[in-house]
Amino acid sequence: MTSIKIPDIVLSSGQKMPILGLGTVMFGEDKNKTYQAVREAINAGYRLIDTAAMYQTEPEIGRAIKDSIVDGEITRDQLFIVTKVWTDSLKRDKVLESAKASCERLGLDYVDLLLVHTPMPTIPGKSFEPDNDVDIYNETWKGMEDAQKAGFTKSIGVSNYNAKQIDETIKVAEIKPVVNEVESHPLLNQSKLQAHCESRGIKLIAYSPLGGTPRKSDMSTTVTDQNVRNQLVNNDLVKKLAEKYGKSPAQILIKYHPARGLIVIPKSVTKERIEQNANIFDFDLTEQEIEQLNALHNGTRYLHFKTSSIVNHKNFPFHDEY
Repeated sequence: MTSIKIPDIVLSSGQKMPILGLGTVMFGEDKNKTYQAVREAINAGYRLIDTAAMYQTEPEIGRAIKDSIVDGEITRDQLFIVTKVWTDSLKRDKVLESAKASCERLGLDYVDLLLVHTPMPTIPGKSFEPDNDVDIYNETWKGMEDAQKAGFTKSIGVSNYNAKQIDETIKVAEIKPVVNEVESHPLLNQSKLQAHCESRGIKLIAYSPLGGTPRKSDMSTTVTDQNVRNQLVNNDLVKKLAEKYGKSPAQILIKYHPARGLIVIPKSVTKERIEQNANIFDFDLTEQEIEQLNALHNGTRYLHFKTSSIVNHKNFPFHDEY
């Protein structure tokens, strides 16, 4: 397959970020699949790789990047690597330690973008027990700025923040967040949050564009995951558009995000699907079709936290509409 040229989007920092990348959240069960998926993605034309300390995939991703560079497939400056600081490392000094440790695990001098994974600090080793002593604005965000100033990352941003949390961060920020990574698909289109963030110079990254993969964890329920995925890929409108454009329903759901100016990070471990997911830049959805997809919004969330300690966290972001 010929390598696909993926367009860039310009962040408020001036950085160019690919509008489509590879998500790696579900790869932790098989380390070799993580390595192979990143190699396949780079060969297919992906330049954006999204990971996190919590995913425990950074070493394999780093090894894949190193081997791709050694084999002459890519250079470091052509890649855009994103990682995240987990909830148990949101004290100011711990943020800096997390950024340094992520770079070491990745085998990189720096990442291109470092995110606060969620706005809910937790006590280390306590399995989502809230740490109410951590101020995510004056403490966590200052730590993120420290990480950028120290050279561990080119830019900083957030993930799973609501509109109020975005504004509170901006109030104290010396360096503003450039992105907010959130769940998005037609059933949760995030249009209001997108408008709010973009008016402040912040781009949205869409994770779980297909509704996610069924799994069991403290953060999601298997039944809902499967139902969301079925609702999306089996939706009559999505299937109609897929037939019109000669694409799969998954490709329509992925294209939906760049068509609206969002960055999107679908995940896969198979060569065929990795290539297929990126093969969405040879057609354009019309404005009317985008509006029809937007109209499917019903607030259904795939990544919904179900334990009381999380839902009752003082910084739980999903009580608000956006």
